[in-house]
Amino acid sequence: MLRVHPIIPFSVVLLAACGGGSELSGPGPSGDAVSTVVVTAASSSLQVGQTIQFSAEARNSRGEIVSAGQPSWSVSPANVASIDSKGLVTALASGTANVKATIQSVSGNLAVPVMDVGIPTIASVFMPGNSFSPFNLSVKVNGTVRFEFPSAPHNVIFNSKPGVPADIQFTSNETVSRIFSTVGTFPYDCTVHPGMSGQVTVVR
Repeated sequence: MLRVHPIIPFSVVLLAACGGGSELSGPGPSGDAVSTVVVTAASSSLQVGQTIQFSAEARNSRGEIVSAGQPSWSVSPANVASIDSKGLVTALASGTANVKATIQSVSGNLAVPVMDVGIPTIASVFMPGNSFSPFNLSVKVNGTVRFEFPSAPHNVIFNSKPGVPADIQFTSNETVSRIFSTVGTFPYDCTVHPGMSGQVTVVR
């Protein structure tokens, strides 16, 4: 009697494995090329003086999210809003902020309305413990910020940039005012207390 060895089934499995491997290999590098950039924001609108985070996703031609590096950011017009390298937008004046993110030469846009809800011309910063309150304060251009120093001494040292007012050296038990004549954001620190930071946002 002729004996049949199970060679054919083994061969079939092998062929199936080869064929399956080919089908699952996926697209080449061109399949992951950036086709569109989708820009989103933490809010659908902004108030003058407010800061919100924008995000961007790169997608291929199939609409799938692809890893393509960090976006570069810009916003226009410059008198309505500013943006940093991480996509953090600060509203400066009423209007529409057009935010653009670019990844591998492909850009996406998102337009967000900016509303003026009434920004003061005079405001105060208090120092409860080792902190500035409020952390982010907004005033109109040419407005005055009063720094209310308690009995515990602090200083106010601004980040160096155009339009920044003079620093306030180590002091206590007094109120020191600074006029902000340039639109923009002005971060500052108490250099003797790590983590004690604040920011003044100046708007039109």
